[in-house]
Amino acid sequence: MITCKKAAALIDKKAEVKLSFMDNLKLSIHTALCKTCKLYEKMTLRFDASMSLFYKKNEDVKITLSDEKKEKIINSLKK
Repeated sequence: MITCKKAAALIDKKAEVKLSFMDNLKLSIHTALCKTCKLYEKMTLRFDASMSLFYKKNEDVKITLSDEKKEKIINSLKK
């Protein structure tokens, strides 16, 4: 059995890439037993679908960050 923290990481990873058979199996077992992680997975899927739809409808939307914010993100990643 995996922890909720590991399940959340796998849910997030699943949104980006296909999970291995074992990771998918572990996540399926965990979400079958854990209502909180099952809800998190459902909410994540809805959020991702909503964002995809938004950007498809608004292809001309450009998100830019100031140099200060970029530097702040880089510094926090280095920690």
